[in-house]
Amino acid sequence: MKDFIKEYFIWIVLFTIIIISGTYLWFVIFPLFWPKLLAPTGGHDWLTFWGSFLTFGGTVLLGAASVWQNKQYKKQDEDYRVL
Repeated sequence: MKDFIKEYFIWIVLFTIIIISGTYLWFVIFPLFWPKLLAPTGGHDWLTFWGSFLTFGGTVLLGAASVWQNKQYKKQDEDYRVL
């Protein structure tokens, strides 16, 4: 697990920064400028965007986890074949 964290540290930090900045934007910045920003379109477009964005991020993370898991199983299988 430590190797995984070392290898993907920059991606973990980047994803954390994106989540924190998105949360800050949604709860602090948007309420200040809500009428000016969203008056023509309404809030539905922003919710659709964030829903799609988070779905994409989750899909990418699950894909990365499955690739990592497959590499680990392949390595483990090769180790057992040597024995």
